[in-house]
Order: sequence, then C-alpha cells, then structure tokens
Amino acid sequence: MQQFVIDRSKWRTSGDDLNHKHGATRLLNSKGFMCCLGFFCNQIENRTTDELMGVPDPAGIDGDIRGSNLIGDDGFNRPWVESAIIINDDSTLSRERREEKIHKLFKDNGYDVKFINEYPE
Repeated sequence: MQQFVIDRSKWRTSGDDLNHKHGATRLLNSKGFMCCLGFFCNQIENRTTDELMGVPDPAGIDGDIRGSNLIGDDGFNRPWVESAIIINDDSTLSRERREEKIHKLFKDNGYDVKFINEYPE
C-alpha cells in the first residue's frame, strides 16, 4: 500500500478556515496550503507545484490523466475523489472526524495516509 503524508500545518480545509485567511481550497493555493488531494497528487501522482497551483481538483490538472485512479475515461473525477473533496470541505466535521474519514477513504482505495505536525492558528 502506497503511503503519503498530509502536513496539518499546510492542510487547507473548509472547517478550519471559514474566513479564508489561509487562501482558497485548492490542490495548492497561493499561500502554500493544499487540500488532501493536493498532497496526494504531489506525492503519489508526482505532480509538481506548478501543475497544482490554483487548480481546484484533479480533473483540472493540465495533461491527459484520463483512465488514472483519479480520473475516469470520461475526464471527470472518480467517485472516491469527489468523496475526498466533500470530506475535505465539510465545515461541520471536527478535525479528528475529518482525519478519520480521509484515512478510511484513502485506505479503501489502496493508500495509507499519515498525518504530521499541528494545525495552523
């Protein structure tokens, strides 16, 4: 099982930043924060920060990644990717519950997630 790391100090979720002081929720935003799929795309899919900058979701990455584990042959995010987006952006979840749900979702799809560091203030 492949492992990737989510650095809480650079993880952008809707629940923690409703006033957007850490920037928009993107694969990578201009303030250096990533959503869960940004960490995944960078570490597992080997996408560069230039490729991820300002992109809202994996379907928006330049280049043809159709038929990958992220994107279906139709060019749209696979259902599990849409679920990751919903969990990442659900402002009703506690930090602990969000981590549990992200961990389970990625594990169910063949990936192990390790969380490091503390959340930003």
